[in-house]
Amino acid sequence: MHEVWLSLDAIFALIGLVIGIGLHKWFTERKVGEAQSRAEALVREAARDVENLRKTAELEVKESALQARTVFEDETRRREREIQQIEQRVVAKEEDLARKLDQLERRLTESATRERDLGSREKALAVLEQTGAAAVMVARGAQGNPWALREMIEGESFRPTREEVAAELVVFIREAVRELGEQRAVGFLKKFY
Repeated sequence: MHEVWLSLDAIFALIGLVIGIGLHKWFTERKVGEAQSRAEALVREAARDVENLRKTAELEVKESALQARTVFEDETRRREREIQQIEQRVVAKEEDLARKLDQLERRLTESATRERDLGSREKALAVLEQTGAAAVMVARGAQGNPWALREMIEGESFRPTREEVAAELVVFIREAVRELGEQRAVGFLKKFY
């Protein structure tokens, strides 16, 4: 009987070993399953966190872009207002300048139409007094008599000699030919001589 007990012990030990291995395997699989479930949950949670971080970053980028755009648009509007103010000032200055030029043109036109042939000091002084101009223009009046300028400036009457008149006429003709060419100078000089 002792052998039977020994055999039974061995069988019980073997059964215990099989049960132990089975239980160990079952606990191990259960722990692995739980660990795997926890790992999958952690992976899903991490994926959600990553997605939330990505969305948050996208929103922050959009918000930054919107703020930058707002600042840019505000600056653009401010500069456009400045440009409009500058343009208005320029237009006002142009209008003021145009008015002054019109006044000046009227004064010059009046003086030019009042007296076209200033050949004497008295006529030049009368035009200066009437118009209030700073100067007068002695155009054709000095072509035939360049000594009239000396008379107007110095106030002395001057009569050139025949030789001085002839010499001045030669200079005038030469300068007309030099400036206009011979053919055009002839037509120009016919107006005077």
